[in-house]
Amino acid sequence: VTGVTVDPSTASIPVNGTIQLTATVIPANATNTAVTWASANPSVATVNSSGLVTGVAAGQTTITVTTIDSNKLATCTVTVVANGTGGGTPQAKIFPNPVKDNSLYVSISPATTAPTRIIVYDISGRRVINLVETYSGQSPIKIDVSKLSNGIYLLLADNNLLSVVRRFLIMR
Repeated sequence: VTGVTVDPSTASIPVNGTIQLTATVIPANATNTAVTWASANPSVATVNSSGLVTGVAAGQTTITVTTIDSNKLATCTVTVVANGTGGGTPQAKIFPNPVKDNSLYVSISPATTAPTRIIVYDISGRRVINLVETYSGQSPIKIDVSKLSNGIYLLLADNNLLSVVRRFLIMR
């Protein structure tokens, strides 16, 4: 065995949530592909013998996979988010769609206090809006699209919990 990788290499899950990690032993034709899994902080997240990680409490820990043959290792940084402060499947909703005036709204669920980067691209891939907002969950992020002409656009919302792309249409 010459190495091992883990996928994903970073993850965010809610308390009591799970994520399956996958180890790939290198080379693929190794005779002994057995591995062990360990959590650096089991009070934040545990991992079972097949790489299933379970969130225990809010915090961050490192999950390590180690090959039995040659002791090669790879790690995954797991962030566990308390329920109600980012737990659940992260989503971003945009409205109205199509946009018929000068404002587009982005609602992120679950709420996070992490800064959210919002980038809007036109259909040719050119960046036309770039901003960073902090979203508390109380009201959606308002984006001024008054300088954009009618057409199809892509919105990227990116923070520590999510990275999503949504398509929207401006039709005035």
